[in-house]
Amino acid sequence: MRLFVAILFPEPVRKALMDTMAQMRAQGAHGNFTRPENLHLTLAFLGETGAEGCRAAMRAVDSVCGRAPFSLSLGGAGRFGALWWAGLQNSAPLAALARDAQAALRAEGFSLDRRPFQPHITLARQVEAPVPLRLCVPRASFSAERISLMRSDRINGVLRYAEIHAASFRGA
Repeated sequence: MRLFVAILFPEPVRKALMDTMAQMRAQGAHGNFTRPENLHLTLAFLGETGAEGCRAAMRAVDSVCGRAPFSLSLGGAGRFGALWWAGLQNSAPLAALARDAQAALRAEGFSLDRRPFQPHITLARQVEAPVPLRLCVPRASFSAERISLMRSDRINGVLRYAEIHAASFRGA
């Protein structure tokens, strides 16, 4: 199974992100837009993992939850080539969570990407637009209260994410 660790969003944040995708479409952009139910913030991508790896990932997720919930706010948009994303305002607690989650996953034997963590939410891939896009991401904030272990499946050509384990932050 293909796994990743993520923070999921409440409905008001998903709506703000969908509004941003609507701006892209209104400016003539087309591409592979993220389905609303698939919007998330990846903390670590694990790739193809068997049953024991899944259990190890659950242990790693559980091990980093001794922290207090923290606030996150959408902030800006950008792109990596033809992939467009929405960003988050700088957050020391988020950076610490990503660092700790990745360290816990490595301790469980996972080989992770060594690039610095760049928090972003993928809005669309393979984007083409007739003019340069100008996006205004609506303001939206929320309390990050848990992290999720997610499974990625392609079913009948449609990418679907399913939460297979979640751990709530328990306070410091």
